Amino acid sequence: MDWNSIGLSALAGALAGGIGTAIAFALTKDRKKAGILATVLTVVLFSVFRVLANDYLKPLVSPLDADALFAEVSQEFTLLDRLESFDPAFHRDLKVDFSLALERGESPEQAGNALGARAAEYALKLLPKASDQTVADYSVMVNDSLDALIGRDTDLCFRFLFPHVDGAIDPTRFLPESLVRHQLSLFAQTVETYDPERPAPTAEQFQALFNPVVQSLVEQHGQAAVVALSAPEAPDIDRAQTCLIVRELYGKITALPENDAVTVYRALYAQ
Repeated sequence: MDWNSIGLSALAGALAGGIGTAIAFALTKDRKKAGILATVLTVVLFSVFRVLANDYLKPLVSPLDADALFAEVSQEFTLLDRLESFDPAFHRDLKVDFSLALERGESPEQAGNALGARAAEYALKLLPKASDQTVADYSVMVNDSLDALIGRDTDLCFRFLFPHVDGAIDPTRFLPESLVRHQLSLFAQTVETYDPERPAPTAEQFQALFNPVVQSLVEQHGQAAVVALSAPEAPDIDRAQTCLIVRELYGKITALPENDAVTVYRALYAQ
């Protein structure tokens, strides 16, 4: 696994969580139930980085040198390099905390978990305020990733979307390298195009566009199958069907007029 895989898995988990929340509310109007998947992003960040650190950080440590290790990580995971100029204080905090963790006796894997999770979580929080093109590009990347995984095994697709159920997969083992590398550029693009003044879609705008898409899925597959997207941990869930419905949902959103599709995705990323 390399550092690029965190973005793919975290983004998919965040989007799946947002869709689960939105579908639950669209079909039940129950905000408490709609919040069930609010923790998906945090779970996927740490589960992926736990695997990531074991595969990537451990070989770098010889001898243990916090500055050298941080520099190595920054070269591979260029989001850290972008953050240095975008938010110097946050970048400095990351570097200091990484060094302090090593001084406390934490392993490089443990220190890397915290470092990467904080950096990726920071970047993903910027996505709802990134440019329209960036939001659209992320969405195409997720669709392409799902297509590649579905072509191999729908269970891989399910675990990619819902890593909190059975644990995250390493997307780099199953996706074309070009797609994984493209994701890395999108992380940088997110930071570069972030605009805190960019207006967020209103709930009314989002629901007017999203709810008809959900209803069309209900008509095709039945309400139970669609509601299942908001509870992927259910023991009797049909994983293959769930994955295919999510892909169909993404496809229906992407097929909307471009501005409408970006509005829906922007709202989902902000869930």
